Parts: sequence; structure tokens; C-alpha cells
Amino acid sequence: MITLETAEQAALTSYSVVVCPLAARETVLQTYALARWLDEHVPLRNAPRIRLSAASHSCNHNHDGDIRLQEPASSQTAAASQSIDVDLAAGEGRTLHLAAAALWSELPQLLTTLLRSFIVERCAHETFREYIARFDAQALSERLGLSR
Repeated sequence: MITLETAEQAALTSYSVVVCPLAARETVLQTYALARWLDEHVPLRNAPRIRLSAASHSCNHNHDGDIRLQEPASSQTAAASQSIDVDLAAGEGRTLHLAAAALWSELPQLLTTLLRSFIVERCAHETFREYIARFDAQALSERLGLSR
């Protein structure tokens, strides 16, 4: 379970986090807590980078992340702050949309499933981004048991 207390230790994780300065404080804390949780449950050398972008701002560096989290447009409401949009970098400028308004409470399990699939199925020195590039959005959703 992600707690805000784990956010304090996120700097020690192998999952690098890049945060848009305009992102909501609660979302930033949730992102760091997610990185810490992933590091504890799916430790990886050369772990995917997590990028958080604000709802009201199109960050110029969104391409920096392998796992891209975007605040929903209505992130100022209490209900919206409980959810996040999730995209994955798929190489050569491609992005796969994984989930719209995913609940923060479900995100650790979703990403754990994805990362464990990556660990088991990747080729010799394949990066996370190269692994994701093998799929289209539909195939990846089916692999993760998501309905489209």
C-alpha cells in the first residue's frame, strides 16, 4: 500500500522520478511514494524513469519518462486527485496510452504486473522502452488484463 510516509524515502529508489514543477503537491507525493513502492516490490537495475506532468501544463520534457503520469484535466477536485493518466514510452516518438484516470490505489499492482512481465519476457539487454515498443496499445492492455 502506498502511503505518503514512503514518499520521504523515494530519493533512495532506483526508479528515477522527474516532476513538473506545476504538478499538484498531493500528486507529487503520490508519485514519489509509487517509486518507492515499486523499488521495494520490483527492484530493477536501470529501472524505468517515471515522469509526472501537471494537468494544466504541457511539459516540454515529457519525453524524459518511460512511464509517464499525467494529472487529469480536472485534478483540482478531490475525486480527480485520486486518479492519474498513464502512458508508456515506446521508442521512436511513440507513446502507448495505458490507462485513463487510473486510481492511485490500483497503480502499484498494474505497474508491478507490467514490470514483472518485462523482467520475464525481455530479450538479453532490452530496455523497458524497447520492450514496450514491441506492443500496440491493445496487445499491451490484453497482456495486463485491462479492458479497452
